[in-house]
Amino acid sequence: MKKINKKKARRNRAILAGIVVVLCIGLFNHTRLQLWHAGYTFDQQTVILQSEDVSHYLDTKIDIDAWDTKKNNQHYYDYAMVHQQTGLSKTKTISYVDDVYQVYPSLQKLGYSIDNVRSLMKQNMSIKEFKALASSKVSFTTAKQYLKINGFVAQDLKKYVASRKKPLAAILSISHAQINSKNKMTRTYRIANPSYLTLVKDGYGISKNYVPNDLVTVNVATASADTPNKMRKAAATVLEKMAKAAKKKDLELVINSAYRSYTQQEELYNEYHAMYDTETADSLVAKPGYSEHQLGLGVDMTSQSVVDGKYSTFGETKEYQWMKKNAYKYGFILRYPSSKTSITGTSNEPWHYRYVGKKAAKECYINNWTLEEYILHHGFDTKIIYAE
Repeated sequence: MKKINKKKARRNRAILAGIVVVLCIGLFNHTRLQLWHAGYTFDQQTVILQSEDVSHYLDTKIDIDAWDTKKNNQHYYDYAMVHQQTGLSKTKTISYVDDVYQVYPSLQKLGYSIDNVRSLMKQNMSIKEFKALASSKVSFTTAKQYLKINGFVAQDLKKYVASRKKPLAAILSISHAQINSKNKMTRTYRIANPSYLTLVKDGYGISKNYVPNDLVTVNVATASADTPNKMRKAAATVLEKMAKAAKKKDLELVINSAYRSYTQQEELYNEYHAMYDTETADSLVAKPGYSEHQLGLGVDMTSQSVVDGKYSTFGETKEYQWMKKNAYKYGFILRYPSSKTSITGTSNEPWHYRYVGKKAAKECYINNWTLEEYILHHGFDTKIIYAE
């Protein structure tokens, strides 16, 4: 009798356990169980389940409590993603993401998916630009061919489409006509991450805080003991090789100035403005934040014969003639030739050379192009931000 009762008890316990499991499954659906396993509380699960992309919360554990210290619209995955990608403060991140979501329904009607929008948020597209995309009424299918090109300006999207030009040609001719200094400068752009091919001139500036992380001392003679003689490593290495090659021809190349910080450029700029009128000074020295020297890629060259007083300027020397013919082999171009002043916007500087890499330098040499002309053929290789 006791054995029978024990069997019944075990069976009853099994039935009860089964009932509990069924109740749990009814109370917690499969996704809830996944979220619970990922470490989210019941209340957090409820919020997450209201979003369209629960999978993101399963792939990456989001610290929701950290974001709930500020008033927000509960787009936790996007807050974390944008914060990590852009470095914005939490307050600014929440404001930015919530504002984007206000625009999203209009973008959705144009065919933008939430992943398309997230991709643009990762690129730190401004709210003004998102609104411009929405107001353009241009479908994502059409817009995407322009969106992927560096230098794209959302406010100009309708003009690009109306021009019927190829995307790159449309963007360069409509948003960046000022690359060619023959055209009026109407906008200011900022280069976030400068490269070897970055264009720096009026209208295209870099942050005052930008300092290349690979500056090295160039092992080439300098005009004086205090001459700035640092450049980015790639440029420094080939400049040393070029100086050695010139030496074999009994030519002595000398550095007159290489990397200059924003502050050093500012001091030089003020010095020139104290000596000349504004127009003359601006044609002789770049504004701080708009100098190739700050890139660590521009270098002013001279020769020992000029240092010794045999010649008054570098342009008169055999070293200049040799560099003009051979610099491209080492990745350098003569940046401001006398015949291209109207394009570069800078007076003739026979001493100023710019490192762009061997491939681009050779193409510029063969076609007699400036950096401006190279970009007008190939486009920008890094993101260009419209400063508005």
